[in-house]
Amino acid sequence: MPKPATPPISPLLLGGLALLAGEFSFALLAVVVRELAGELSQVQIVFFRNLAALIVMLPWMLRQGFAHFKPARFRYHFLRSAVGIGGMYCYFYAIGNLPLALAVLLGQTAPILIPLIAGVWLKERSTSAVYAAIGLGFSGVMVILAPWQHPLAPAALVGLLGAFFAATAKVTIRRMAGTEPSSLIVFYFTLISTLVSALPLGLDWQPASLSLWPWLLALGVTAAIGQFLMTKAFTLAPAGRIGALSYSQIVFAALLGWWLFQENLDWHLVAGGLLIAYAGLLSMGLIRLPGQAGRQDRLA
Repeated sequence: MPKPATPPISPLLLGGLALLAGEFSFALLAVVVRELAGELSQVQIVFFRNLAALIVMLPWMLRQGFAHFKPARFRYHFLRSAVGIGGMYCYFYAIGNLPLALAVLLGQTAPILIPLIAGVWLKERSTSAVYAAIGLGFSGVMVILAPWQHPLAPAALVGLLGAFFAATAKVTIRRMAGTEPSSLIVFYFTLISTLVSALPLGLDWQPASLSLWPWLLALGVTAAIGQFLMTKAFTLAPAGRIGALSYSQIVFAALLGWWLFQENLDWHLVAGGLLIAYAGLLSMGLIRLPGQAGRQDRLA
């Protein structure tokens, strides 16, 4: 008697699992960046992150054949790379100058910005929930930074700017999803970012000892894996359905920061993080405002 056919796994589930795995890889990347921050300049860390990821990808690229990497929309690849590398500089600076969980949490304000960018660029309809989410997300940032208690750290503002770049990059990925496979998006992002980040190397070069090379390899491996999984996730499923799982990186980073760097979580970070997470879920239509009769339209 033939065995019953195994039901296919839904793209939504696959996308969610890929995003969870990608966010864990990005949390590990943050740990590696923290380890390198005291030994190399930020310019070097960004360059070696991209170069190592490109080297990791080369054997796979050669097996695929160069014909596989002909883009249909190169201008979007360039745009995605430009905002991606801008976000990378900002994010790495924040990691090197803030507690790990705080740097990651500021980066995770990006999902709140995604509907705004998608609305302006892709002309997607906004709802009252989106505007409420923006207000809640801003409140969460204020609770975390507490500007009424002490001056805002420049690194925190840089981290928020990086979140804007990251949100733009994710909307760009969704814009390309219909014509460009995830492997092509990752390849061109890595290639263009490597070339661009090589330009300022002469301005701030520090010798790298042999003991740093394993960390540099880990930088490329975690970056390539995280980038591929994140890109694959957003090509499998809409950002509005799975984007909330991006907040898992905050949990991973907090646990790694506590375990490896003895970093504590204060009430400002926890309360603000919950507000930002709630705002992100609300902006993507995964939860409703109190009193709403129906489910909000998903924006991404």
